[in-house]
Amino acid sequence: MKISTKKIKLKKPKYRRRSAEEIVEIAKGIWDQKIFTSNHLHDHERQNLGMVFLPLSMMDAVQSRNMWRQDPWMFYGKRGERHEFPGANGLPMLDNVAWLDKKDTLRVEAIIRKYEDAIKRIDAEAV
Repeated sequence: MKISTKKIKLKKPKYRRRSAEEIVEIAKGIWDQKIFTSNHLHDHERQNLGMVFLPLSMMDAVQSRNMWRQDPWMFYGKRGERHEFPGANGLPMLDNVAWLDKKDTLRVEAIIRKYEDAIKRIDAEAV
């Protein structure tokens, strides 16, 4: 009996680019503290992303590899009574996770900076 082997070429999973409306919605959620992101964590806390974003710790090896092949830059999850549990280290434990790549993360951060600048202008004019 002869056993034949076949090489399988793995495809890089495609990241779904977020629309402008989704980016604005994410930025509003972060600003209103309805969305918690990995950017809220200190460097030493980022080593334990699975403690904050529980689905990351429940992924098997194939799911994890496919996720890291999409080059995630920022992880985020919705906050609230339904999605959030108190963590032992003072950080929330979220039962949901999504991620953005670098380009979308920079778009979200640009919108948040616009919010901050608008509030500074309002404060400056009010004084």
